[in-house]
This record gives sequence, C-alpha cells and structure tokens, in this order.
Amino acid sequence: MTGRLAVGAALASRRVLRIGGEDALSLLQRVVTNDVRPLASPGAAPVYAALQNAHGRLEHDVFLHREMMSAAGGVSGALLADLPSDGFDAALALLMKLRLRAAVTLDDVGDDHAVVVAAADDDGEEGGRGTSVLPARFQFLPVDPRWVGLGRRGVLPAAAVAALLGSASPCGRGGSGGSDGGDASTSTSESESRSIDPFDGGGDAAYRRHRYLRGVAEGTAELATRLPLECNLEGLHGVSFDKGCYIGQELTARTHFVGVVRKRLAPIAFRSAEDAAAALASGGTVHSSAAAGPSGSKRERGGVGKVVAVEGDVGLAMMRVAAIGSDARMWATVDGGGEVEIETPASAPSWWPKEWTDAAERS
Repeated sequence: MTGRLAVGAALASRRVLRIGGEDALSLLQRVVTNDVRPLASPGAAPVYAALQNAHGRLEHDVFLHREMMSAAGGVSGALLADLPSDGFDAALALLMKLRLRAAVTLDDVGDDHAVVVAAADDDGEEGGRGTSVLPARFQFLPVDPRWVGLGRRGVLPAAAVAALLGSASPCGRGGSGGSDGGDASTSTSESESRSIDPFDGGGDAAYRRHRYLRGVAEGTAELATRLPLECNLEGLHGVSFDKGCYIGQELTARTHFVGVVRKRLAPIAFRSAEDAAAALASGGTVHSSAAAGPSGSKRERGGVGKVVAVEGDVGLAMMRVAAIGSDARMWATVDGGGEVEIETPASAPSWWPKEWTDAAERS
C-alpha cells in the first residue's frame, strides 16, 4: 500500500456475539485476560482481550464493545463481542458452559452486525496522526484498542455498514458498538478515494496484510494454542496483571513476573507471494546464518522460528527473540529440500516497548 489513501472493510473473518444480562461483566471478568470493568460506563472505549484454556494457552481473541442502543431504540447495557468466525462456535460453547446459572444471555447477531475496520497506510503512534488522515466518514469508529497504528475498529448494524462502505457487508453482517452508524455521507474526494481503496474488494486479505506488516496476529488460526505473551498481547493492551484471577492466569502471570519471553511473533517479508506460500505449506521453519550449526545437526534442523501466517509476500513468524533484528541472512525450508529467501528478516515493530527491543539486542 502506498500513498495516504484511507482503507475500510467489513471483515468476514469476524462474527458478532451479543452478551447481555446483569452478570455479563462479572462473567467476562473471570474468564478473559483483560480488565473489563471499564465497560460498565456508557460510551466506554472497546477492550481487547483473549480467552485462554486452563493451561494458559490462547483459544480466541475478542474485542468487547459497549452497545449503545438496544433493538427497541433505548439505552442498552449489553456488550458486543467481536470474535473470530473460525472459532465463533467454540467460543460461544465455552461461554455457555462457563456462565453456569449466571444471569447472562448469549445471542449470535452475526447476520445483523459486522466488524468494520478503517486504516491508513501511514498510521503511526504520534498523537494518533494515522487515524486523523482517514476521511470524515470513518472518524466516529473507535480507535483500535491494541494500537493506534492499526486504525479504527467498530461493530455496526448491517444497514450502517452498507451506507458507510457503499456496498453490502460480507456474509450479510454489520453491528452497533459505540455508534448507530454515524455520518455515512461522503464528499466527492472521499468517493474518489473509495474507488481506488485497497480494501475495496480485498476486505480481509488487505487487512491481513496491513496487520502482518505491523507484526500483529488476529483470530483463532493465528493465535490458538500459543502463549499470550509470545503473541505480544501484553504490548497490545490485551492482558491485565492486576485484575485478579481468570482462566489460565497462573502461567501468564508467572511468565510476566519472571520477565523471560524467549519467542515472539514478528513480521517478515519474502521475495514473492509464491515463496511465502511455499514456506507456510512446508511447515515454515526459518533459519538464520547467524545460528547455523553443522550440516544436519539438531541446531541447524531446529531453525530460529516458524512461519505462522502469510498474505502475499508478507507474513508473521514466531521467532526466537535473539534472532529478531539480526542482520544475518534468513531463509525458510520448503518441501523437496529447497529453500526460499526471506528478503526482510524478522524485525521489531515500532510499537514494541523499549524493554522488548533491548532484550532482543542483548540476546
């Protein structure tokens, strides 16, 4: 993506669950990684969190939005949960199991609501400059709670999505989190930018590329079975260490307070989309000339990382911290004994806290 064009899409990769009832917040407080108590306030900003298993490994990520208006048009105290489509049924079943006799309602509203994202290719940290370059029609959406550089993200009703993006939402979905649609009018210049918008017709694929370039994983396929701190959820404001107990909390807290994270997700880039796809299909083992051992040795076979996901020529890899930011040559093995070059080796994204980059340099 080049220039400063705004991009927007409704994500088919996400589905919306309405969580209501007087015990909704207390249920979520004891099962997700983040503190959800701020959502008790009308107009609260979205909260990013995750559901873990009892062993402290990720199952699903979730964005929790305070629903502002009920279906009847009155004030609503329900929450809209932005969940991965590929893990939606499992997440719903888990919440149904955990609610026991709590006064909590769980309703699949994915056919009536959609998750909408809007971003710009130059999104950055400084004062939210990146989100401010978006056209006015996107400005009512909340800033992504993970990092301002990811743009804006909200849950809207299907009709509002169609008006905002100028087309029907994928899978017939839309949503109402924090707004009932906002100003969907567009100026001539905005309409022109929409017609050449990289997300138009690209949707999830374009947004995946946007995320991968910034080193951010999302969804069950990219996160499940991994440790939250290795997936950088702490730096993305998805974990609270002073909220009290929740499922899987022991390992996550211990890892944090010990202060040792040996692997992290990081962005990489290949020479071509074909190379990236071949690396992922072959198991995605990443090697580095700085860590190469004798031919055929366990050290050589083990590599320094694994490709987790790709979109076009860019992707995410779970890397040893010691290999992140290295100037050494990196490559990935492919079926048949071959290898493909990693043109841009794993590097620390700009949003990483200084202590993470310092740890990588010391390793």
